[in-house]
Order: sequence, then C-alpha cells, then structure tokens
Amino acid sequence: MQAGIPLVVFSNLDGIVDQPAEPGWADAANTLSRLVEERVPIVLCSSRTRAEVEAIQQRLGLDQPFVCERGAATFVPAGYFEFTIAGARDVAGYQAITLGGPATDVIGALRRIALRQQLDVVGFSEMSVEEVAQDCRLSLLDARLAKLREYGERFRLIDPGRASRERLFRAIEHGHLRCWEGDRYHDVTTSFDPLRAVDMLYALFRRSFGAIVSVGAMEAVAPFLSREPVPPPGVTLPEWAQRTSALVRRLREQRSWVTS
Repeated sequence: MQAGIPLVVFSNLDGIVDQPAEPGWADAANTLSRLVEERVPIVLCSSRTRAEVEAIQQRLGLDQPFVCERGAATFVPAGYFEFTIAGARDVAGYQAITLGGPATDVIGALRRIALRQQLDVVGFSEMSVEEVAQDCRLSLLDARLAKLREYGERFRLIDPGRASRERLFRAIEHGHLRCWEGDRYHDVTTSFDPLRAVDMLYALFRRSFGAIVSVGAMEAVAPFLSREPVPPPGVTLPEWAQRTSALVRRLREQRSWVTS
C-alpha cells in the first residue's frame, strides 16, 4: 500500500445481482481498474462466506481487507498494514479478526433451539452441494463456496409460516444468538453488529494513514462514514462498479471533504 491514501470506500455487496456471464465480471473489473491503479481501498462487506468474497475479489482484481458473514470476521491480507493487528490470528495468508463464534457451536445451538420449539429446520451444513445449487439457483462452484460458512449457519424453516418464524427467531435471540431474516433462507450467528467490523477496519486505516476520508454505501451506515445512497435492489455488478467509480470521482472533484 501507498502512504497518504486519502479515501477508503466501504461497500456492501448484498443485493447486487451476480453476473453469471464472464463479460459482466470483466466489465466491472475494467471499471474498477483505475481505482486499483490509484490504490483506492475498496473494502467489500457481505453476509457471504470468506470463500465467496475471495472469489469475488479475484474476479474484480481486488486485494483488500474485507468483512464477511455479517461482520463475524474481517480478513486483512498479510502485510497489508505495516504493523501487527492486536488480537488477529494468521489464517491462510490473512490476519483474521474474529467477532463471531465458530459455526459448529452456532449449528449445535440452532438445532437444540429448534428441537425445543418443535420446529424443523434445514441448514446449509446438512445439505449437499447439489441441493444448495438447485434450491438457491447457484452454480455448483458457487454453491460449494456458499457452504463454507465458518461463523454461522444459513437455514430455512420447513414450516415457513410467520408465526413459526417469529417463535423461532425469539427463541434464537433468547439463546444469545442473532438471526437475520431472508426471503427464504435466514442467517444465524453470534455476531450482533456488523458495523463493529467496519469500525475496527476504519481504526486500522486511521492508524496506518492518519487523517482519511471514508465513505460507505451500506444498509446501515456507520456514523463515521459519509452517507451515500444504497444501491437499489437488483443492481448488477457492472452498475455497482460504475457507481463506486463515479462516487470517488465526485468526491475528488468537489474537494470539499473534511478529513476525519
């Protein structure tokens, strides 16, 4: 990294439509290439697994810190900062900052809670790659990456009724877990606040570069990030890349930012 980077972008990936065709990825990577050359950090934040975000970064030509599984863990490439991150552990070429408990504990707790509530649940951990691919309309590769959850479980209720769902969610929260509701599949984890991970990364960038400008386009925007419109649901990767690039250009042209 280059000293004196003035701008760090935090971007939420959830809600962006994946491009199954290679041109979509190529268009997005080409749009971001200027920011990559200028060493503008683009920090991806997602409910997806580490493996899924790694694959996305590779396709986009990014090599930056990222937040996965709803803030349960942050992964910083080894040597990215010129200092050792307190409390981090070395994991496959990263310094990992973990805020969530291990998936095995979460899965066990979910099963016990569902059993007490007399409700049947099906999680990714007990589904085959083929089942996840078919049910979630993913490729076999993407389904395999989606199953590699390290800090929580993605699951669905056999009885999808609202009363059953609300009863299970209340029991999960009473069990000191956090449940995130989805359209069909839900996430359960021990990480209660995804913005804690963003806050920690922000502090690391501040420590490394001093005064910085940070901007975030996320469902919930941390108070220290300037507020930008959240991309509408269904935006494609090339559109997201264009919005991100345009945001950086606009901030630079305005030259009215106040370093934080």
